[in-house]
Amino acid sequence: MIRLLWDDTSTFRGELKKVTHQQVPLLYDIFPKTKRGQQKPMKLEYQAHVKAAVAGLLAKGDFMHDGKAEQDRTNNLTHPAIGEVCRIFFYGASNKLGHEFPNEFGSAVPDMAIALVITAIKCALDEYKTGSLKKIKFDSDTYKDPYEKAVALIEKIKGDEYHGAKFQDAQREWAMSSMNIEFDASTSDCGFEIDLS
Repeated sequence: MIRLLWDDTSTFRGELKKVTHQQVPLLYDIFPKTKRGQQKPMKLEYQAHVKAAVAGLLAKGDFMHDGKAEQDRTNNLTHPAIGEVCRIFFYGASNKLGHEFPNEFGSAVPDMAIALVITAIKCALDEYKTGSLKKIKFDSDTYKDPYEKAVALIEKIKGDEYHGAKFQDAQREWAMSSMNIEFDASTSDCGFEIDLS
């Protein structure tokens, strides 16, 4: 199903790219931070910081991993950004794929969906590779190889007893926490207060 959507539906890719493009700056530390009262970096310094941060994330696919765990072992393919983009894009509303196809998405985010999200995150990071935002088309001609590499990495991870178990735990956690979202539209007791004294 994911392969069909990837190949045939530019709207699907466009929506995924939009979500990913919004989340990448929030979930990765690519922009320089300034403290209150501190002078903002000049344009060239800003661009150099962004370029270096993105290069570091793209090097060896570090953007996919969530640091190290016990025994100094890498948390492969479990960066919180992957889970968050999956949650928003596949489960964020009742008409999203996760809810429309609970047999495929209900107990774990499918491998191919995760590979697609990893590829979309790579595209969003690629847009900042020069230090400034330069839009890149998210299409199969450009991103077929990274997608296939992500699929192969998932297969390799799942073949490892330790890392496969951790990855599958993440897949289940991302799906289960997304499927159990309760929407409460009530505003009767929202906790807002004002003091006019």
